Amino acid sequence: MKDRRDTQHEDVGAAEVVAAIMIAPVVVGFTVLVFFLGRQVESRASVRTAADSAAQAAARQRDPAAADAAARRTATDMLGDSSTCAGGPTVLVDLSDFRPGGIVSVDITCTIGNDDLAAVTAPSRTFTGHGAAVIDTYRAGTP
Repeated sequence: MKDRRDTQHEDVGAAEVVAAIMIAPVVVGFTVLVFFLGRQVESRASVRTAADSAAQAAARQRDPAAADAAARRTATDMLGDSSTCAGGPTVLVDLSDFRPGGIVSVDITCTIGNDDLAAVTAPSRTFTGHGAAVIDTYRAGTP
């Protein structure tokens, strides 16, 4: 014969298993959500940093062609990872004020890849960054 205490112990054990089965998906979902939100913050910061760095790289060049190439190369190098920028960044370089004391502007658009977060079918998001740098007033131009 089973003692009443044995039956109560079995009921408590079954309740713990059911609770664990119900809580596990919530914990996994929360973890994926944290990764997704972290990716959003990191990607936004990466695009803004790349735009600033590309503008600085362009401002250090001596002619507009070299400035454009330096800005694009810097942006591509910084955002070349497929998880950061799916398909690579779109870089727009404004060299209309390229002269000593002028300003170089760089706008970067990047769609982040969420392929590794397929469990939540995360939507892809597009971030933009803007950077501007002043060209040194006292530097020599192209000869």
